[in-house]
Amino acid sequence: MDEPACPGCREFLQRIAELEARVAELTRRLDDALRASKRQAAPFRKGPPKPDPKTPGRKSGDAHGTHGHRPPPSPEQVAER
Repeated sequence: MDEPACPGCREFLQRIAELEARVAELTRRLDDALRASKRQAAPFRKGPPKPDPKTPGRKSGDAHGTHGHRPPPSPEQVAER
């Protein structure tokens, strides 16, 4: 392409080239971001399963610890109506 003789045209052509380069860079970054957003967050497990895991929940009966009970209030604390 021939260089234009007027300085204004040269400035415009230079600005157009800069803007086209920026559009190409932004298009590339947008494509990368769209491609990254479609990836799974965690596709694989973090490790092998435990050989004998604990059963969930509270143990039944006396197996889960001492059973506490509140003592009854003393006769002085009771307010009868």
